[in-house]
Amino acid sequence: MSYWNGNIARIVYGNNEIAKAYYGADVVFQSNPYKPAEYIETSGGAYLNTGIRQISRNFEYTIRLAWIGTDINAFESFFGYMAPSGVTPRSGFHKYTGKWMFGTNVTKITGVTPDSNIHTIFVTGNASQNKETLFIDNSKITDATTTSNGISGNSITFFMGSRNRSGSVDNNCFARFYALNYKFFGEAQHTTIILEKNLVPFLYEGVFGMYDTIAQEFLPSISGTQFNGKI
Repeated sequence: MSYWNGNIARIVYGNNEIAKAYYGADVVFQSNPYKPAEYIETSGGAYLNTGIRQISRNFEYTIRLAWIGTDINAFESFFGYMAPSGVTPRSGFHKYTGKWMFGTNVTKITGVTPDSNIHTIFVTGNASQNKETLFIDNSKITDATTTSNGISGNSITFFMGSRNRSGSVDNNCFARFYALNYKFFGEAQHTTIILEKNLVPFLYEGVFGMYDTIAQEFLPSISGTQFNGKI
């Protein structure tokens, strides 16, 4: 007796999907535990550790997100970190006093009011010019003047969904996250990539989180609240 050994995407019994099938003692089918998702969503509780530690102001990052909150004036951090005491080092992308805000060791409040649409946020930094520039949906918004205070010895990683205060969190956000790409460069001209993270939404064994396609690592929520999402 033989069994069919072609490629099977999924097996369903009634309304239930079968994760594993056997022929005797042999596993003849096992579903892929990783499922790409359209987005992950937090309603002020879930957040994850991206593992990204800012080591330079020569960087660029792209975040695709949608704000889904209701309090336009609430301070919400979508991606950020800050020293547990004092004000430096710090960096991130936030909503503050009803406007988008960004910057490394600076509070640069833009004139743009957040809405519930999906936006592509792009921030690029140049250490030699002490400058960061924010683009939203490919349109330049503004520049920010940055400083290097605490960056070279920084050990605090960026959180997604809140701001990492190295032992605590603040400014939890209400948002859907569609993608994050972060690059550090060896020089101000951004020609040599020395570190890159590329995070995309995934469902892994029933848990929503972000999957780092470069490190091949799944990042779930590290809070007591899990992300929601959409496959």
